[in-house]
Amino acid sequence: MRRSYLLTAVLALLALAGLAISGARRDLPWEEREVFAMDTLMRLKVQSDDPKVLDRMEEEIRRLEGLLSAHVPTSEVSILSSTGALKASPETEQVLRLSIQVAQGTHGAFDPTIGALSRLWGIGTEEARVPSREEILRALETVDYRTLRYLGDHRFSLSAGRLDLGGIAKGFAGDRLVELLASMGIRRAVMDLGGNVVVFGPPPKAVWRIGIQHPDRPRGEVLGVLELPERRAAVVTSGVYERYFERDGVRYHHILDPSTGEPARSGLMAVSVACSSSALADGLSTALFVAGPERGMEILSRHRCQAIFVTEDRRVLITPQLAPRFSLRDRSFRVEVLR
Repeated sequence: MRRSYLLTAVLALLALAGLAISGARRDLPWEEREVFAMDTLMRLKVQSDDPKVLDRMEEEIRRLEGLLSAHVPTSEVSILSSTGALKASPETEQVLRLSIQVAQGTHGAFDPTIGALSRLWGIGTEEARVPSREEILRALETVDYRTLRYLGDHRFSLSAGRLDLGGIAKGFAGDRLVELLASMGIRRAVMDLGGNVVVFGPPPKAVWRIGIQHPDRPRGEVLGVLELPERRAAVVTSGVYERYFERDGVRYHHILDPSTGEPARSGLMAVSVACSSSALADGLSTALFVAGPERGMEILSRHRCQAIFVTEDRRVLITPQLAPRFSLRDRSFRVEVLR
C-alpha cells in the first residue's frame, strides 16, 4: 500500500471552511467523516441529518476505486492494462474518454498511459528509487496516450503500456459525489479528496473560502485564500510537496513528465486549477504543472477553467478571473496577473 499523505495539494482546510460556514442555516447539522481510499485520506463534510448520507458517499468512493485503481488487480483499468481490451462500465467509460480528451488537449502533458513510469519510480511507496536512464527510456517506449483508443459501444483498446489514472480518478470521484448528493437532496457539502477540493450548494456568507496550501510550510498553513461564489466548484492542486523522496540532497516528486520520464522540471512548486468539473480540474492541474505557465496558459485557453501557478522564484501567477478572488497571506511571494 502506498504511504498516506494527508490533504495533499490544495487544502479546503475544514477549519477555514468551518469559519466560512458559520453563517449557514442551522436547521441541519454538519456531519463529517474521514475515509482512506484511492491512496489518500479524504475528508467529507455534509449538511444533513441523515447518517446514511456519509455511508452512501463512502460506498461510492470505494466502488469507483474498485473500477479505476491501477493498484486493484481486478479493476477495469487493470484489466485493460493487462489484456489490451475492455468493455467498460459507464463510469469507467466516462473517465477514460475524458482522459483521452485531456491528453489530446494538453498535447500529452497529461498522459493516462504513464503507468509503467509510475511503477518504475515507485514514488509514494516503500520501493521508491531513482531508476537508471536506460530503465527510464525503456518505460518511455510504452507511454503514448494515442495507444488508448475508444472504439465505440463502451469498448476500449490499449495497444501498449499500462494505465495510471491517478491524475484524474479522484477528480472524477468528486463529480460523482456531487451528483449523488444532488440526487439525495443534500443542501451543502465540502469534500477534500486528497487535495481535490469540491464544494457543493449555496455558499455560506456569499462565498466558499478555500485555503491554498503553502508549498514550503507545514500542512495546514496557507499561502492564500480563494473565494468562490459558485454553487458548485472544484479547486485541485498538483505540487512538489505532495509525494516525494530524497536522495543525495535531491527531491524527486511524483509528478512525472511523460516526455522525459522524470519528475517535471517546469520552474513550479504548485499549480491550482479552479473549475466546475473536478475531473477536468484534476487532469489539468497535472498537465499545467508539467507544461509550465507559458504553455499552461495556451492549454487553459481551450478550457473554461482558471489557474494559480506558484513558481520556484516565489511568484504567484494567477489568471485574470481569479485575481480579485485571491488573498495572499505570505508577503514573501508576489502576485502577478497573467494576460
